[in-house]
Order: sequence, then C-alpha cells, then structure tokens
Amino acid sequence: MTVFPVSVQDLEYDRDRIFTRLRLREDPNTNAYAESVFPQLVALLRENLELVLAYNITDNDLTIASPELSSCDLLAVCYCGATQKIVDCVDDLMAKCDFLEGYILNDLANEVLFNASNAMNRHLYNELKAQGHHLSTRLTPGENHLSMEYQAQFLSLLTQGEPFPATLTEHCMLQPEKAMLYAYGAGTGLPDRSVDHDCSKCPNLSCYMRRDVNP
Repeated sequence: MTVFPVSVQDLEYDRDRIFTRLRLREDPNTNAYAESVFPQLVALLRENLELVLAYNITDNDLTIASPELSSCDLLAVCYCGATQKIVDCVDDLMAKCDFLEGYILNDLANEVLFNASNAMNRHLYNELKAQGHHLSTRLTPGENHLSMEYQAQFLSLLTQGEPFPATLTEHCMLQPEKAMLYAYGAGTGLPDRSVDHDCSKCPNLSCYMRRDVNP
C-alpha cells in the first residue's frame, strides 16, 4: 500500500464554486456574511482536516463482468478520506446553531477531499503510464451496477491486512463517513484517457457535488 502525501498547506478549493453550490450568491446579505466568515472557516478547516490518501496496485483478480476490466493485468485500489475530526467540527457548529458556517465548512471539506482524490488519481495515472499501462474507467461500489458488497473486497485489496483508519459498517458503508473507495483496472491495451473527474459524464446524477455542472 502506498500512502499519497498531502499537506494542509496545499489544500485546493474554489470559493465561487462552493458559494454557487450552496446558493449563497442569491441573497446579498447572506452572500456578504458568508464572504466575511469564509477566511475563518478555511482556518478552521486547516486545523481540523486530517486527510488519508492511499492506493495499492495488485494483480487483477476481480470477477466483474466487464470486457474492459477483463483485459487488465493490474488493479489499482484507491482510498481518499478525512478522519472524524472535521465531521465533529461541523457537528459542533450545528449544535451551536451556526448553521450557515456549518454548511459552508462541510461543503468546503467535501470540495478539498474531492480535489485531493483527483490529485492522487493523476499521480497514479502517471505512475502506471510510465510502466506502459493505461487506466480503465473508474469502478466505484454502488455505481454502474457495481454492488456495494465490493467495498469489502476493495478495502481488503487496499490494506493487504495492514492497519488502516477505515472500516465498513454491516451495510458496507465506509467509516469515517467522509471517504471514497474505488478502483481502476490497468492494462497495456486500454486507450489513454484522463482520470480527472468530469461531472458532466458521471452517472451519479444524485451526487451533491454535481450541482456545479450547470450552476
């Protein structure tokens, strides 16, 4: 398992995209207040966001009915998550009735997590391309008819028995809750494609992060 290093000083986010997603621009007073507290929330994020990013490249032994995956020799399983600390911070704001601050901090954390995942994917793409491999489309349990039960197999393939700060509930949901677990097949015969997430092509139509496609 390879741990992908990430620093709180390198967190990526787009304030305008966050404000658009939360519809904060629609009311001038709300927008002005959000602008005033946003720097404090960024500082709070830097103090409380603990990111865990890791991937593992293994032989492809998955039994998934996919012509694309069947041509892949390798499988790259990826995890991107935040510890419970930032969730507790959001919950604390909500408990104090600082609802707007809580909504913004929660969305800010999601945006940073999303961008960190993209950064790791690009690193993985470059690593495997240097070995002559291209990546398949992304495999995420719960999407594209891939059963949630694959979460357990993916997590096992990722950790290989090593201690890891993520577990699964009895319903195969990740704990902590701000986490993503997915995989790519890797093969020499696949087309070269970008791994940057394109919301306009994503089948997850209910994803909250998708709102910025057509703000």
